[in-house]
Amino acid sequence: MNRKRKKTKKDTGTIFNPVLYLMILFLTVQLMLMFVSYRRMSWLSETITDGMTDALLGAAVLEEEELYAYGRSDELQILYPKEKYDIFKDLLRQELGLTNAMTAVRGSVPVVDGNVQIEDFVVYSVNGSDVTVYDFDETGAYVTTIHPGQKDVLTAPNGMSVRESSLFAKIRFQVRYMGVPMNVSRYHMVDIVDE
Repeated sequence: MNRKRKKTKKDTGTIFNPVLYLMILFLTVQLMLMFVSYRRMSWLSETITDGMTDALLGAAVLEEEELYAYGRSDELQILYPKEKYDIFKDLLRQELGLTNAMTAVRGSVPVVDGNVQIEDFVVYSVNGSDVTVYDFDETGAYVTTIHPGQKDVLTAPNGMSVRESSLFAKIRFQVRYMGVPMNVSRYHMVDIVDE
């Protein structure tokens, strides 16, 4: 009888060992897939941030009249906010390799699924201690608000106080993480300063 018990225990061990190995293999593959997806998301975050920075800096270039106004008043005022929005949109499209409809082209920005939307674009024009805010919506229409004496007091959506004329942008897009669609927002702000 002892011999049969030992045989039963040995048979039970051999059945569970392959199942255990398969479970470990499955978990290892899942962890590797998660790591690869995480690295792709990390790369995407850097790519989007770099593209937004370049597009904002390109839009921040002052026009001739703005330079003239700066030369007279010694203050970097933004006189053409709509132009800044249009330049930002065009440069963002170029930086990320998007179509005219702001849709990700296959292979241009992997992981991005569908359209990239400019959720918010704000131009802060500082004149003395006053701040004029041009707040654009998703359609490109904007509302102008003047905040007297609010330089260094008014805060942008990212929590930074407005000290210089600045551009702020927030974009929204959808990504696929491990096959699951997720909505993602990114925002960035650049100051326009005289160096």
